[in-house]
Amino acid sequence: AGVLALLENLRQAFGVSMLYITHDLLSARLVTDQIMVLNKGSVVESGETANVLRHPTDEYTIRLLDAVPNPSRADVA
Repeated sequence: AGVLALLENLRQAFGVSMLYITHDLLSARLVTDQIMVLNKGSVVESGETANVLRHPTDEYTIRLLDAVPNPSRADVA
């Protein structure tokens, strides 16, 4: 989380844009205003990060979000 905080601080302080490539969409929400989800090189979803993460419409985006560990889910021992 320290690196993500540093990236966000740099983005805010200098008003820079960056390309952040990850499979972890929840970490992307910490450093992005806009998000673009690609599957096999094709854009499947894009928009404001908060909106895409709250209301995903593409099956691949949904699968990426479901892959993130969630301690509040019932399947966690």
